[in-house]
Amino acid sequence: MVGDIRQTLLDVHADAYADRAHEDFVQLFTWFVDQWGDRTRFACVVAYESGEPVGFTYGTSGEPGREWWRDYLDSAPADLSRSPSPS
Repeated sequence: MVGDIRQTLLDVHADAYADRAHEDFVQLFTWFVDQWGDRTRFACVVAYESGEPVGFTYGTSGEPGREWWRDYLDSAPADLSRSPSPS
């Protein structure tokens, strides 16, 4: 869960996108953090330089019916259970 690092993520994002703060997608970041950060398999790494947060990455497992591709494809991929082949 996002818990104690929520404000850190919001602050780093606001700093990184200060020149684009007026954009709708940038303004939705708090919503994304709250949606993804409340999932039980949420994980996040925050990068620090001289004790100050300078970046982060986060992710979580998908949930049936809420996959990222749902708004972009007419139907689900044929085999969602197959793992990608190693390169």
